[in-house]
Amino acid sequence: MEHIQKGSKKLLNAWAFYDWANSVYTLTIASSIFPIFYSALFETKTDTVSAFGFVMKPTVLISIVTAFTFLVVAFSSPILSRNCRLCG
Repeated sequence: MEHIQKGSKKLLNAWAFYDWANSVYTLTIASSIFPIFYSALFETKTDTVSAFGFVMKPTVLISIVTAFTFLVVAFSSPILSRNCRLCG
């Protein structure tokens, strides 16, 4: 097996492709499988729910909450993952 130097272009590209594939997998599961699962899990007799001052289908509410949480993660990740001198 070839020994690859830390910080080499080949190693960085390998990690970048791994991270990209792992992110796509997670996004696919969260955006296509979870809404189907939760809509089947919380199936109720009512056709609509009232939330945030709007009347909507329960599946729409689940999609809105999921999208909101992805936005929170997208905006907070760069802030929370910053390297600081005090952190070590």
